[in-house]
Amino acid sequence: MAKKRRLSYTQKNWVLSAHILFVVARFGGILCMFSLLIASLSANHSNELHVTFMNINLLDDVFVKYPALGTLITGFLLSVLTNWGLTRYYWIIVKEVLTLGAIGFGIFFMNGWTDQVTTGISSGGFETLQLSDIKHLLIGNLANLFALATMVILSYVKPWGRRKNAKRPKEVQRTKP
Repeated sequence: MAKKRRLSYTQKNWVLSAHILFVVARFGGILCMFSLLIASLSANHSNELHVTFMNINLLDDVFVKYPALGTLITGFLLSVLTNWGLTRYYWIIVKEVLTLGAIGFGIFFMNGWTDQVTTGISSGGFETLQLSDIKHLLIGNLANLFALATMVILSYVKPWGRRKNAKRPKEVQRTKP
C-alpha cells in the first residue's frame, strides 16, 4: 500500500496562509457588498442605483466567487494532506457543510437576485424595482456573513472534538504492547 502524502510544515503554512487570505478577501467582499446594498436603499436616481448594483456585481465576481473557490480548494487540501482529515472532527464537518451551503446559496439564489435587480434597474429604473428584491439580497448577505464568521470561530475554537468512530492516520496510531 502506498504511503499517504502529507504536507511538510512549510508547505502546510503556505497553504494555510493562502486559505486565510482567501477567507479575508471573501469576508471583505461580502462586507463591501452589504455596505453597497445599504447605500442602495437611499439612492435618489436610477443611474445611481444602476452604478451601485454594477459595483455589487463586480465585488461578487472578484471578491466573493473566486475567494470562495480558493477557500474550498485550500480547505480541502488542508484536510486531506494533514492529520485533520475530512470527517475526523465535528467542527470540520460543520465547516464543510457551511462552506458548501454558502457557495450553493450564492450560486442558486444570490446571483439570480442580483441579476434580477440589475436587469430591472437597467430596463425600467425605479418603477420596476421591488424593495423585496433588495431585502432578499440584504438577508442573503447577512446569512453569508454569519456563515463565514461561524467558520472562522470554529477554526479558532475547534469545539466538539474528534468523532468517536474516526480513524487516526496510520503514522499516528498507537500499537498495543
